[in-house]
Amino acid sequence: MRFMAGLAGWLRLQSVLRLLGTAKRESMLEIGYGEGSFLPELARRARHLAGIDRHGRHASLMAQLADRGIRAELRQANVRAIPYADETFACAVVIDSARVETGRRTVVGCSAGAVPGVSSISSTR
Repeated sequence: MRFMAGLAGWLRLQSVLRLLGTAKRESMLEIGYGEGSFLPELARRARHLAGIDRHGRHASLMAQLADRGIRAELRQANVRAIPYADETFACAVVIDSARVETGRRTVVGCSAGAVPGVSSISSTR
């Protein structure tokens, strides 16, 4: 089962990366970053990377990422109360937590007004 979960996660990441393309965006927000497993790959596609999640492990995760040369601004927050102004990010990514918070599965939004701090959201499934 663990292998399948790992494979499913890898497949989701590949789907998201295809949607994002290779262009580097000015700013990106990952909503529900969890253990941060997708953050290194997302960091390659953003000049400024931020993330929110409901858990309180953001400080230790930022330190772990910094040890790997990855800078990310992580905060404890809920998707219903994103702590950023509207249109702060050029792109927002929600991979798994969207199921719990919004009823969607994998979503990637890159461009005008559904979530505060984010331009738009579109679903991949």
